[in-house]
Amino acid sequence: MDNGSVSTHREPLVSICMGVYNARKYLIKTLESILAQDYPHFELLISDNGSQDRSDEICRKYARQDKRIIYSRHETNINPLENSTGMLDRTSGDYHLWASDHDIYHPQFISSLLEVYRNADDSVVLCYPDTLRIDENNRSLGIIEEDIDTRGLSPTERFKKVIWGLNFCTPIYGLYRMAALKEIWKVRHITGPDRVYLP
Repeated sequence: MDNGSVSTHREPLVSICMGVYNARKYLIKTLESILAQDYPHFELLISDNGSQDRSDEICRKYARQDKRIIYSRHETNINPLENSTGMLDRTSGDYHLWASDHDIYHPQFISSLLEVYRNADDSVVLCYPDTLRIDENNRSLGIIEEDIDTRGLSPTERFKKVIWGLNFCTPIYGLYRMAALKEIWKVRHITGPDRVYLP
């Protein structure tokens, strides 16, 4: 029964950051899958890294249609890591997702990961699903199962598990606690920065 009181409960905001570069072929499917999430409380920051195809046109069209999209563009291609960091600096969410410009996301991608956090303690700062590989015609190429559960391991053990235990590095596209991610995510000109950040 409605007693006229106003709820003070606030659903957590999820910040999605997507770097785009010459992604016209798959970009529409990617954007449609993100906007079709059953969890609506997100902002989508898109940073076009100097694309020369129709990516800019596609992104601007979707940004006009959905106020959750914040679009920006670099006129020339900059370092992908710097492009990502620039977006992260402008986020305001409680949780964070890196989004690829050529992936398709299940409608419950965000909501299912948030459910994990609702049942986890504060030491959990990243959760991620298995990834289904598909070809350009959406045919299944099998599940990628990558395990980087590093709870209880020493820093050295964590580093070894991540460096040697990943093939596709799909956990980088999981859901992070924003405070933890901003604490570690810096521009470092190194090979394989995603593997360095994950431990």
